[in-house]
Amino acid sequence: MIINKSVLIMAKNKISSNEITLRAYDYDIESYLKHTPATYDKSHEFLLRWINLSLGLSDKKGHILEIGSGSGRDALYIKSKGHKITCSDASAGFLQHLRQLPVRTLELNLIKDALPNGYSMIFANAVLPHFTKKETGLVIHKIYNALPANGIFAFSVKQGIGSLWTDEKLRHKRYINFWQPQAIIEIVTQAGFKIMYKKMNAPGDLKTHTWTHLTLKK
Repeated sequence: MIINKSVLIMAKNKISSNEITLRAYDYDIESYLKHTPATYDKSHEFLLRWINLSLGLSDKKGHILEIGSGSGRDALYIKSKGHKITCSDASAGFLQHLRQLPVRTLELNLIKDALPNGYSMIFANAVLPHFTKKETGLVIHKIYNALPANGIFAFSVKQGIGSLWTDEKLRHKRYINFWQPQAIIEIVTQAGFKIMYKKMNAPGDLKTHTWTHLTLKK
């Protein structure tokens, strides 16, 4: 596996894999946006099915917090369905992009920051793969504690074994951690969540992507 020089320097300086990933996005957000579909196509069939089902479980009078909004595509779709949504991201580059869209946006680092209260649903598509297994367990418990009774948490993880550094869609490496479905299911149930929907082996917009979609209730 080849890792670019910036990753090696940051690793030597004991900068976390998540911080390296955030900087990778900041360095090259335009490449990511260029290689990520701005609208849905046939490859997003399972993604849309999961989003729509999750929205159906959420109180339409409630407010949704999206973590790691990135391009804003999912948030704009959710808003178009009549739901109130607040975008968030820890990447300065993505925040600059999101603030040009007609959505409320806040800066939020899921690992470092306290989660704001008042949201009936938390949505995180393709965000948790950037966390180590330890970090993932911590943020799942943090989200559980932040949600009200019957609150909804919908998130996705990449299926596979181990972890890697990838420059897919970017010129800089970012961290990806893979999950076997049963392993992530054990973590969310131990945290106290009830599984409302699960879809394993869901294809993504790239052939290298296979996802597990989960929708949970507190």
